[in-house]
Amino acid sequence: MTTLRTQDEKGLPNPTTEPNGIKILHVCETAKGGIATYLRIMHHATSNEFEHHVVLPEHHRKELQDLERTTTFLSETRSLIRLFKFLSATWRASREQAPDIFFFHSSFALAALACSRFRLKRQPMIYCPHGWAALQFPDHSLKRKTVSFVEYRLSKLADVVINISGHEQGFCRQRYPKVNAVLVENAVESREAMILSSPIQKLENHLNILFVGRLDRQKGFDILLLAFKDARNARPDLHLHVVGESVLANPGSDGNTEETPGVTFYGWKSPTEVQSFINDSDIVVVPSRWEGFGLVVAEAYRSGTPVLVSDRCALPELVIPNRTGWVIPFDQRKWSESLARLKKSELAEMQHCCTSLYETRFHSSRFGRELDILFRQLLERK
Repeated sequence: MTTLRTQDEKGLPNPTTEPNGIKILHVCETAKGGIATYLRIMHHATSNEFEHHVVLPEHHRKELQDLERTTTFLSETRSLIRLFKFLSATWRASREQAPDIFFFHSSFALAALACSRFRLKRQPMIYCPHGWAALQFPDHSLKRKTVSFVEYRLSKLADVVINISGHEQGFCRQRYPKVNAVLVENAVESREAMILSSPIQKLENHLNILFVGRLDRQKGFDILLLAFKDARNARPDLHLHVVGESVLANPGSDGNTEETPGVTFYGWKSPTEVQSFINDSDIVVVPSRWEGFGLVVAEAYRSGTPVLVSDRCALPELVIPNRTGWVIPFDQRKWSESLARLKKSELAEMQHCCTSLYETRFHSSRFGRELDILFRQLLERK
């Protein structure tokens, strides 16, 4: 396995004359949240020579309004019918678009990868897990062993696997040694010139805490809500703002969250609106149980906003402790104590370090250069 480097790091040539209209077909069984953000960033950050086409669920289409070339399938819940419709949409897009490269996203897309590899043996194919599925389960458990067995064997069918964080790459090297994997760390685009105002009130006597994402078990919102309730008993100045909704059937929250004192729910918002929420918050919290990367951390740094993250998976490697935020053990009491200790003045002093880290590590220009190199390398092998 190799680690992809940029032109500046390795001195790789960057041809001045390239063919136009190279089609990349992105295959997504789901696109809401992180995958949609990933595709939007890729669309804007990679070279204009690459045309990005997407297969995705119809009810997720609004997440990628910037991408006009889409093939959708209708199905609200995960089932065998949904899988069949997903595979049919993939085959239809393959016939209609005749892509030069296939790019499969997240675990359920491995089924489409396997079918496509059987039909198109020589076509360049990329897989990005956006967080290895096996990492969701306890080590040495039967579920983890079963998922690892399937994930490993199907991932080997891809010409290259993209890991989005150093943690993911390390896991892949150790557990899936025959997978041809590269590291292309996630990034976010520059802030838009026009910034919307958010509903958050920036008051001296209020400390605004922001959660962005799905209200599902993976994201740890259940732990956050309970911890916030305890912290607010000691700190009535704390206010939790929640941008997002539940995507999976079981959100893992405790009862009627809409009536929790000091908590305001806003539902899903556009990327520009999310940016305005981050701009107006004192801190962004990411209490996930597992996370392939954690794009909202990079988005927070872009606005100069520090973060509070769990100690799971890739999240700790994104934080410079006491300079861009803190890493907290995944424990309700620890989170409650950490929220209660937050100081508005201390968070304000972290802003410069946060923006500096974004510019040097998480800017989309680096992300786009690395993907351009990878796409060209795949086409050269074809």
